[in-house]
Amino acid sequence: MIRLLILTCCWCLHASSLIAAQQADPGAEVKPSADQGRTGKYQVTQANGYNYWVCVPPTYSAEHPAGIHLFFHGQGGQGGAEHFEGWNDAFLNKYDLIGINMQYMDGDNMRDTAGKTAAARRAVAQIIADYKILIGKGVISSFSGGGLPHSLFSNQASKMRGRDWPFCHSALYSSNYRTDAAQGCPMSWFVSVGTQEWTLATLGIDGYHRTSELFAQIPRGGCSDVHFKITRNKGHSVDPREVASSSDEFVRSNLAFAPFLYAPDYAEPELRALVGCCGELDLGHASTLIAKLTKSPLAPTLAAKIGAIRALVDERLQQITELSEHLAVDDPPLATYYLPLFQSHCHGTPADKAITAAIKAASRDPQCSSTMQGYAAFIQEFPSLLPGDGSSPRPVAAKIPDLTAMVKAMKASSEAGIMAGEFLALTE
Repeated sequence: MIRLLILTCCWCLHASSLIAAQQADPGAEVKPSADQGRTGKYQVTQANGYNYWVCVPPTYSAEHPAGIHLFFHGQGGQGGAEHFEGWNDAFLNKYDLIGINMQYMDGDNMRDTAGKTAAARRAVAQIIADYKILIGKGVISSFSGGGLPHSLFSNQASKMRGRDWPFCHSALYSSNYRTDAAQGCPMSWFVSVGTQEWTLATLGIDGYHRTSELFAQIPRGGCSDVHFKITRNKGHSVDPREVASSSDEFVRSNLAFAPFLYAPDYAEPELRALVGCCGELDLGHASTLIAKLTKSPLAPTLAAKIGAIRALVDERLQQITELSEHLAVDDPPLATYYLPLFQSHCHGTPADKAITAAIKAASRDPQCSSTMQGYAAFIQEFPSLLPGDGSSPRPVAAKIPDLTAMVKAMKASSEAGIMAGEFLALTE
C-alpha cells in the first residue's frame, strides 16, 4: 500500500513573496495584494510566522474561476506545507480549486489557536480578493492537531455559507477536531482514522464522536453525506484512499450547495434576474429567463454572455442528471437526500423529468427498500457500535450480529453499505 505522508513528500519547486506584517483580522477589509492573479505555487509569509502556501491549478484563469481547498497541517508539520501533491489530482486540478496550505512556523496548533485560526481566515479572504472565486465551492480539511484551528474556524463561521465560510465539504484526516461537527450549514463530511493510530491523542474517539453528532442530525434534515472510514493497519498519515473517498463526496456537495457562476463577470442590468437565479441554484427559472432573453435581438456582447451562462446552466443540469441517475440505482440513502434537492434546482427542465423517472425506477427495486431499512438501523445504532471509552476500533461483540444484518440489507455500492462493511471487516 502506497501511503501519502504529508510531512515527507517532496517537491523542489519553490517561490515566495513577502507581504507586510499585519495582525490577522478576518473582519477587516482585504484588498488585492501584489500576488493578484499570480499562477503556480508560492508562499505568503508574515512576521508572526503564521504563513501559508498557495497553489493555483493550471485550469484557473480570469475566464475560468475556481473554488478553494484549505488544509491545516498537524503538529510539527510546517515543513510539508509547500507540498500539494496529495491534493492535486483528487481536488485542485480535478475540480478547479486553489489550494491553501497553512504553515504555522512554530508547528504547534495548540499554541495561540485563535491567532492561527484568524490567520487562516485572512488567508482565505486574501485569496478571494486576489482571484475569481466561486464562494461556496470549497473544501476545508485538517490532519492531526490541525483539527484545532479547523474546528475553531468552523465554530466561528460555519453557520452560513458565504465569504466567511466558502466551503461545502469538510474533511478530517486523523484529525483532533474536538467540537460539535453538526452545528454548521449543510455540507458533506469525511472523517477517517487508521487502526494503528486509533488511541493516539484520542484520534479514534474524536472521529467517532464527530460522526455520531452528524448522524444524529440526519433524521432532522441534516446532510446524510457522511463517511467515517476506519482504515485497517494505517498509522499516522493521510492515505490516498481516504483522499479519494473525500473527493467523491465533494462531487455531490458541490452540485448540491455550491455556485457555478462568477456573478461580478455578469453585471449588466439585463442579466440581474438571471444571475440571481443562478446564484440561488434555481436552474429551472434560469433556463426560462435565458429562453426569454434570447427571443429578442441582443447586442453581441450581451448575447455572448447569455450564451456563456446557458452553457454553464446546461452543464450543471447534465451533471445533476448523471449523478441523480447513479445515486438512484447505487445509493438509495444519498438519493433520498440529494434528489429532492436537485429537483428543486431543476424544476421544469428535462433534468427534473429524468430525476423523476430515476426515482420511480428505484422505487421498484426491492433492494432500495432494504437498503433504507439497513441505513436507518446503522445511523441509529452507530453511537453504540464501538467501545464507548475509545479503546478500540473493533465493534463490540454484542453488536456484530446486528452489524452483519445491516451489511446484508444494504447495497454494497452505497456509502452506508461501504461503511458498515468496513466496520464488519474489522471483526475478522
